[in-house]
Amino acid sequence: MAEKVLARPSVFSMMRSRGLVSVLDQAVISGVNFVTTVFIGRWMGASDLGIYILIFTVLTFLIAAAESLIAAPMTSLIHKYADAHRRAYLGSVLIHHALLVAVVFASAVLATAYAYFNVPGLTLPLAAAALWLPAVLTRELARRYAMATFKPNLALGLDLAIAALHIGWLGLLAITRLTSLFAILLGAFVAQIVGIWAWWRRAAPALSLEPAAWREHLGSHLRLGSGNLLALGTFIAQLYIAPWLLAVLATPSFVGQFAACHTLVMLTNPLTQGLANAVMPQAALLSSEGKTRELRRYTGTTAVRLSLIVLPLAIPLILVGGPLLALLYGDGFGGLQGVITALAVAALVRSAAMAAYVAVWAVHRSIWNAAANVAGLLATIGATVALFEPLGLVGAAIALLVGDTLAALVRTAAFWHVTRN
Repeated sequence: MAEKVLARPSVFSMMRSRGLVSVLDQAVISGVNFVTTVFIGRWMGASDLGIYILIFTVLTFLIAAAESLIAAPMTSLIHKYADAHRRAYLGSVLIHHALLVAVVFASAVLATAYAYFNVPGLTLPLAAAALWLPAVLTRELARRYAMATFKPNLALGLDLAIAALHIGWLGLLAITRLTSLFAILLGAFVAQIVGIWAWWRRAAPALSLEPAAWREHLGSHLRLGSGNLLALGTFIAQLYIAPWLLAVLATPSFVGQFAACHTLVMLTNPLTQGLANAVMPQAALLSSEGKTRELRRYTGTTAVRLSLIVLPLAIPLILVGGPLLALLYGDGFGGLQGVITALAVAALVRSAAMAAYVAVWAVHRSIWNAAANVAGLLATIGATVALFEPLGLVGAAIALLVGDTLAALVRTAAFWHVTRN
């Protein structure tokens, strides 16, 4: 029986059941973002796309914070409670989420007020973002609750419903030609609210709000989540620092062009992230049983498999990604094949290194993941500053490749170091 549990699953077995649903769910989320960027780039131009991507990177970091401090600890702790204690715990989770949402909303309102007096053109988009960001964070909590209670189909159904509403709204905007970032983000907010309302009616958990309990649970969440927040936050920063550097070094049009290339390449992400989620339980099991040699072998095999899965998607991008980008986004996005090639190679490096990321997490050494991310972040910043002026956007893409490669090397070396005995 033990041999059966420890057998290394094939690519197809990793994609069964919850693994398959996880991949599909990631594909829906990435697909909606991709369609949105294509719509903005084609109908509104590179500058508006650049502004949208900057807002989106803030959302990505906020999701990472909520994941680390609320959703991931909930996944670990929820099954330790039963009946009244579980209801009180879920009430505490809701209070924690409300506090985070309040901080996000207040910060977005302040940013909107600043824009009103200093950058009037950003006032309406930021006002819509102040509503959209908290709504997305609430949707993410609902998704993670469904996953934590082994109901991934509910998470997938929620995301499919929101995706249908959002894409339908984009279609209406295209027909009426009432295209603006404000309209897009406001429609996205409404889609989130409708989806969350429908999910709540069907799958609302039993909970009770007990002010005396939420502080105790908050301490548990902070202890469990602070290390993961450092690792995941630095990973997101390293992955999405380029648009912010370009916003400083160039114009929103450059940010938009780079973002279009990056979004096209990130279509490989659902496979990488979904399958990484699928192999995490096996890595955690090997680590908990002290089977270091088997964990090393499993990690190496997983790295090869992840690379081979992403490779068929990366090769077409390397060969014809430039013309495909121009076909999708419009004439303002031509001549960017070199950027896509460098980003596609970076995606391959990242996919292979994801196995080491999971393994380092499994042996409870997330600080090494954070160290690798910081090294990659610093390398990306330095290389971007050095390469952007002589090489333009190609230089920025090469800089991201340099950062990803260094992070992968540090992460892999750290895993072999902490498991050397």
